[in-house]
Amino acid sequence: MGKSTLMVIKTTAVKPIAKLAFLTRYAIYVLLYFASKVTLQSEISILMYHSIGTTCSRYSVSIAEFRRQIDYLVRNCRVVSLGEIVDFLEGRRRLPRRSVAITFDDGYFDNYQCAYPYLKKHHLPATIFISTAYLQKKKLSNNCKLSMLDWDEIAEMIQNNIDFGAHTARHPDLCEIDIDSAKREILKSKTEIEKMTGKKVNYFAYPYGRYNRDVVNLVGLLGFRGAFGGEGVIHKDANTLVIHRVEVKRSIGYAMFKMRLTAALDWYKKFEQALKVAFEDFPPMSLVVDVYNSLDSQN
Repeated sequence: MGKSTLMVIKTTAVKPIAKLAFLTRYAIYVLLYFASKVTLQSEISILMYHSIGTTCSRYSVSIAEFRRQIDYLVRNCRVVSLGEIVDFLEGRRRLPRRSVAITFDDGYFDNYQCAYPYLKKHHLPATIFISTAYLQKKKLSNNCKLSMLDWDEIAEMIQNNIDFGAHTARHPDLCEIDIDSAKREILKSKTEIEKMTGKKVNYFAYPYGRYNRDVVNLVGLLGFRGAFGGEGVIHKDANTLVIHRVEVKRSIGYAMFKMRLTAALDWYKKFEQALKVAFEDFPPMSLVVDVYNSLDSQN
């Protein structure tokens, strides 16, 4: 069978497989969600947003959906700062079972324009991790150029319960560069924020959520209280230099948003990993697994 024939078969098969995979994924999440409720699992988590508004980036959450999500948090959770999360992990503070912190990555202007007013209205704390080399410029997000924050906007937000953390200068994958370059990237972001705001930077977010042992050790040596990478809810025994968050993108519906704030997220990721291992050497299932796995990159 030629390559062109295989391509036609795959193209024809993808739509129904994708639909079935989506429904299966959703059903599994629902079952795990109710299991987490029955077993009273901890629901402490940190949300990770990027852009808020109507843009071409799949990382942008609409203003209406963002407000709906915030309203849910206000009604059902205690919204806390990253400092309270780190204190909890260090054993210096207790938190209610349903506690959530709010963060944003990169430092887009729409964080100020669209998210900040609603957070201010509800007196909610949040942290924005900024890549300092892009401030007052434009940055690509999913092939979409978005405007970035400037220092005046940052200064205003600081006065209203918004903290700022380091996210490197140019947003490189720290696992793909040498450790000296990683150190320069991290320090440049940290020192510039401290110089321009007059406030100590205690928190760091790994670009793309990626890290390795050397990078984690470096972040600890540079004096950060907490660093954030990977995805999942908060566990009491978590390393404060590898704290997981819950990513929120445009395609995350309201029901899925609520489910991903629970242990269902961690349990689902374990199930997904087991699925990959089970079928990686079984060629007839390769197309199904490829489509199923692609859901997380699309959502």
